[in-house]
Amino acid sequence: MINDMEKNISGDKHFGYIFCKIGMFLIGIYYMTCLQFQIPFINLSFTVLFYFEHLLDYSSIITKMASQISRILVLTPYIFT
Repeated sequence: MINDMEKNISGDKHFGYIFCKIGMFLIGIYYMTCLQFQIPFINLSFTVLFYFEHLLDYSSIITKMASQISRILVLTPYIFT
């Protein structure tokens, strides 16, 4: 029974890790769109990150770091234009 619980936990962690990677990839897409068209898609990326943040505890650390990075990346084109 303990082994089954450990397998479930490790499976959930792997699932959460994949979702976090997808979230990081989406941030990159939003950043490129902002650079190309100068349209602020930052609200969409934060909505995605907020959803991923509630999947697992360790994923919230990754998404918070990603959201801080995305703030910097998306705001820089507007500062220098």
